[in-house]
Amino acid sequence: MATKDIPRYNRRRAQKKALAAIGVTTEKRPAAGQNVSHAQNTTKRLFKPNLQKAKILIDGRQVSVRVDTRTLRSLTKAIKKRAATGAVKKPAAKKPAAKK
Repeated sequence: MATKDIPRYNRRRAQKKALAAIGVTTEKRPAAGQNVSHAQNTTKRLFKPNLQKAKILIDGRQVSVRVDTRTLRSLTKAIKKRAATGAVKKPAAKKPAAKK
């Protein structure tokens, strides 16, 4: 949708809404389609990507990003694989505070 088609007072809202449904890594967007009933009646609909908030280490900093679940699964598997081979140290478990 071109921004010229949207009235001026509504452009920023439309742009924010469109960006909220885009994944950071794969840039998946809502896909248009149709609901089809048993009687073959069709109505337009949107297929939204399954985005989840995740915290990822980027250049030693923890950043909160919106990632689709397929990417999140791949990242989790990669981390587990690297931890199993010993390439990355597993985070140390927190020790309970000593009682005085």
